[in-house]
Amino acid sequence: MKLYSTSILVILTIVGTAQVDVKAEEEKSSDTITFKTNNKIIKVWQSDSISKTTWEVTPRDEASFKEIDDEKDREKSVNTHINFDIGMAGYALDGNYFKMPKQYRDFDLDLSRSRQIAFNILFREIDFVQNRLYFITGFGFDFKNYHFKNPVLLGTSSDTLAFELDSVNSYSKNKLCVRYFQIPLLFGVKLGELGKRNLTLQAGATLGYKIYSRASQDLTTPKNEEVERKVKDDFNLSPFRAALTARLGYGGVGIFVNYALTPMFNSGLDPKLNAFSVGLTFGGF
Repeated sequence: MKLYSTSILVILTIVGTAQVDVKAEEEKSSDTITFKTNNKIIKVWQSDSISKTTWEVTPRDEASFKEIDDEKDREKSVNTHINFDIGMAGYALDGNYFKMPKQYRDFDLDLSRSRQIAFNILFREIDFVQNRLYFITGFGFDFKNYHFKNPVLLGTSSDTLAFELDSVNSYSKNKLCVRYFQIPLLFGVKLGELGKRNLTLQAGATLGYKIYSRASQDLTTPKNEEVERKVKDDFNLSPFRAALTARLGYGGVGIFVNYALTPMFNSGLDPKLNAFSVGLTFGGF
């Protein structure tokens, strides 16, 4: 291919840009180089039949370079997602999800007020099978509030899970707040036609480390004195958590389910509760 460098330099000077994309083509009777600038398409070719180098400048046709643009955008983009969860938080004992066995009835939760709120920054690490399957990870924070139905008070002993019922005061709020730093490890699969809104399934595990816990109560004494009480302690809560996670979404909205494989309280302490949560999830698909 014989193209004169002087012609190319003239073209670049006329267009007034120092950053171009190049696409080389083998045509039937000539060799062609195509330059794309911000708003122009420049073609330079050498004819086989005559010893002449020709060039032309035309308005840029976006469609003609769509494939190149898309490829460059994929290379430059950082595949990062923000994920937000909101739902119901609870715990289970021996398959009892909504009501504790008789001996632990004091631990019954008011599930209508028990909440989980979580957010994650997720990174799409690996895509395979034509981008239909992928692996996603990241980090985030999980906020859980467990509202007790009964006036149960958790003890702060370091070696036993102590609790008692307060039969004197009247409680309008009695909850256990737990915060975790977490790392999701999820595999995803896109169902349906790629490039459009997809039904997406994600499944895997979420690892967590407890960073904060406290008991919070609003109560009224027999003398009608209103008291707000907050007690910060570890309450023998297990510092580590490993949970199974499943998500089903369409577009950017879906549902999630988490179920902890590790007990909520330290090993060897009763009751052996396993935390769970279910709700809506936004983003991360």
